[in-house]
Amino acid sequence: TYNAPWAPYLNTLPPPGLLSPEMWTPDLMDATQSKYLARMVQERVDSAEAVWRHFGFDGGEGGGSGVQQRGRGVRMSLPAFKHLLGCVNTRRFGLDTGTPERPTTRSQLLPMFDMVNCADPGLLNRIGTDNNAEQRMVPEADPPFQLVALRSIPRGQEVTVAYSEGELHRPDQALFSFGFVPPRHPPLLSSVDLPAGFGGVEEPPTSYPQTPIQDPDYDNPQGQFTTAAELERLRSILSKLPTSVKQDTALLRDITDWRLATVVQWRIGRKRALRAAVRNLAATLASSQGTRDEL
Repeated sequence: TYNAPWAPYLNTLPPPGLLSPEMWTPDLMDATQSKYLARMVQERVDSAEAVWRHFGFDGGEGGGSGVQQRGRGVRMSLPAFKHLLGCVNTRRFGLDTGTPERPTTRSQLLPMFDMVNCADPGLLNRIGTDNNAEQRMVPEADPPFQLVALRSIPRGQEVTVAYSEGELHRPDQALFSFGFVPPRHPPLLSSVDLPAGFGGVEEPPTSYPQTPIQDPDYDNPQGQFTTAAELERLRSILSKLPTSVKQDTALLRDITDWRLATVVQWRIGRKRALRAAVRNLAATLASSQGTRDEL
């Protein structure tokens, strides 16, 4: 039914078709060419469907919890439930609502706040952006939630805030968490391609770890990962991917589904980052070997 008081806010929410994990379809999972990412997405899909059944939104009895009891008789289609869940998961803020003695973080959906995009610390010096505002919780103020400018913001400039550090600079994590891949040059390796000991993902998949803002220093002859074994590992990842950048680029021209196009754009960027890492590491190893030969 139409909700007049909340209509201005509800009208800002995205229409059905979000690229949040709950909304992914099997063809999108297959298109990632990443078993790890696909399993992460599948776990979120399974979890969403289990919650939908548990609260009885499918018309069943549900699990009998307090929430389900209050909503008894309410039915909601699975696509509608997944869409609402995606809106919450991609637009909520975790704000401190406790005290210094008892810190408490609660997830909040805040009108206007959730329209503010991020300038993640991991993107600094990569695409020339920085956050110019921050969200604050001021319990004694009215309203208690405030968006505060950190410096003068010229008219027409986008207002941005910094999300949690380490969230968005890895392209596969940005794709998984928020459904987009920020453009960067040079490209960064995806989490799935980082070496163990540098924030690389672990099996079985549970969540994406925080990773260093930079890639391993493959240009440093004395670097921890400047080894022939690491070069072979990177080359092996590339060789096992079923399509090339050229093939993906040609495929992208014929795709009409923006969600599939986003996934293919990610895998193009992934391969370009891998190729750049291989070139840099191979050149460093060759130069280091040449120096040793001269000595």
